[in-house]
Amino acid sequence: MKLTIPNIESLPPDHHLNRQIDGLNRDQRMDQVYRASVASAIARFLAERLRADSDLDWIREVNRLIDGIPLHTPTVENVYADLGETERMMAPAKTGSGSFPITFSIVLAIIATLIALLELSRLYRECKLGWLGTEIQAGVVEIPVQNYRGDVKYIYVGIGGYAVPVMISSRAYARKRFKVGQVITVKYHAASGWATLSGEIDGFLIFGFMLFSIPATVFWIDIYRKIRGR
Repeated sequence: MKLTIPNIESLPPDHHLNRQIDGLNRDQRMDQVYRASVASAIARFLAERLRADSDLDWIREVNRLIDGIPLHTPTVENVYADLGETERMMAPAKTGSGSFPITFSIVLAIIATLIALLELSRLYRECKLGWLGTEIQAGVVEIPVQNYRGDVKYIYVGIGGYAVPVMISSRAYARKRFKVGQVITVKYHAASGWATLSGEIDGFLIFGFMLFSIPATVFWIDIYRKIRGR
């Protein structure tokens, strides 16, 4: 009965290992010993790779199929060496022309992650003030001159004889929504000494977090795949 070796499901059908298996299965001139020897070399090659866990089922099945068939040791060693050489020759083609080098990916991932965490910390701070703060009426005592592009803006209101900073959105600052002497409703958190506008969450912070967290995640996944594929 002819030995038929199953394809490696974790690899694409056109992968060089699957192509070699297809060639073994189709060629009627090859005897069982040669087929079993090549299958053994492929199983050994897969078992020694970093991502061997994904191929354990295939390795077990092949070892079961070739159990009892004598192996030709020189064939096993030669095929194993050829597989390693083929893998090294194909390694540069894995990244493709459109992917980033791993060092560049790491730099971009770190930058995007730091910016995303900064936006997340600001969003957390504003939400914390909104949840834990006490809603009170306070008069605006100062509106500092600020660049309205980017960053969280702030104004000062008078509470208990102190000028308390109030977080506001860049859009609210650009629209000049507040004037000195205007009475506004804020959520004041005495422990932190800050306040935020009552019932408002700066949508720019949510947008900024999503804008940078998504590419950061993509870059980290790309880095993980490149490291696992070494």
